[in-house]
Amino acid sequence: MADDSLVVSLKDLVRKYLMLFPLVRKADFVELMLNPSAALPKEIASSSIGKGFRDAIVPAYFSTILGLIAGFVMELAFPAAGLGTATVLSAYGIIALVALIALPFTVIIGMAFTAGVYAVVAKLLGGKGEFGKTMGTLGTISGPIALLGIVPRIVEAIPICGVVGSLAAAVLGIYQLYLNFRLVQSSYNLGGWKRPLVVVLSPIVLLAVLLAVVAAVLIMTVGSAALLSYMTGAAPSLSS
Repeated sequence: MADDSLVVSLKDLVRKYLMLFPLVRKADFVELMLNPSAALPKEIASSSIGKGFRDAIVPAYFSTILGLIAGFVMELAFPAAGLGTATVLSAYGIIALVALIALPFTVIIGMAFTAGVYAVVAKLLGGKGEFGKTMGTLGTISGPIALLGIVPRIVEAIPICGVVGSLAAAVLGIYQLYLNFRLVQSSYNLGGWKRPLVVVLSPIVLLAVLLAVVAAVLIMTVGSAALLSYMTGAAPSLSS
């Protein structure tokens, strides 16, 4: 009974929190987070890329702006050694400007990349679905996740609470993967759990491989440049 009461209290807290934001679809966000089994099929059926982008972009701005403010406040309260207030203001101003300008592009690219990998892998595994609806629903899912993620981001910015914030962010990330898992099951008619799980993990694995390749190329480039510089500097010494 105590566990049931805790779950009910947590759901009520999530509902009240999401309803605080001045968004048109906040009631739909609540339903999606708390009752995905009923909400996801409806979202998939009515989804589109434009609708998903609209659902994603405003919460993404809320999350980014509040995260930047929290980080800025913490930086002023606990400044890095040797950095003055003017330097902090200048650095954060540049970071904020770049982040806010780039945000729409990162949102749409992230939606397209994830949906594209899902579509390819799901079809290779025998699934049938629509790329546009999958991409749109991914955007819709990311909306409430971004709003809920504001709390861990703020907590992470507090030095003594960083671990708690990171754990909360990890739990939220796992829940997002669960929602994506349910999306893949419904959108591509993939039964069981093995094939949907492979689909959901595919973008993560692919991104990890790409990052590893980029890191390897950078290391090889820097290493080659350092070796060339060393050999160039050593050549005169050897000749003399």
